[in-house]
Amino acid sequence: MAETRPTPDPGTGPGVITPDGCAVELYRVLRVRRRFDVVLLASFLVNVPDPALRRRFLAACRDHVRDRGCVLVQRHSPGWFDEVAEGERVSGGIVFRLRDLRRPGPGLVAATAEYQVGERVWTQTFTAERLGNQALEAAMAEVGLAVDAYLTPDGSWVRAVPVSRGRALGRSPR
Repeated sequence: MAETRPTPDPGTGPGVITPDGCAVELYRVLRVRRRFDVVLLASFLVNVPDPALRRRFLAACRDHVRDRGCVLVQRHSPGWFDEVAEGERVSGGIVFRLRDLRRPGPGLVAATAEYQVGERVWTQTFTAERLGNQALEAAMAEVGLAVDAYLTPDGSWVRAVPVSRGRALGRSPR
């Protein structure tokens, strides 16, 4: 018989709570006394289909990066939305499955990611929004960041810098 556990509380408190229970506003309230050279926004958080939440994620990055630092952003490449399919792959002893794939609206992909290590299984259901280069650059500009470089050929990794630095260097994305 499989062990059953109560569903964890997704999180409580004022402001936005992410589906996995993280308090977005808490990170804005916790003023770090120093800024960092590199801030990482990973796990495709920039693809969240809520523009206000996306803005909060990016603003938190801008708040925590030094003026001469950079923010590394991982996103689903625009092409991923056309190519994504249900399937399974194994890497480093972890079985990764993408299942229950659907397209609930234009530019949206919803699915369940399943990770299995031995008998242990974790799932995460998500909806992601296509964010092309122009939309990404506009979202970053709203919070004082500018795309400095697309780091991978598919554009899934992007380096952003504070606007003053990006403008001063006169760099062009791609």
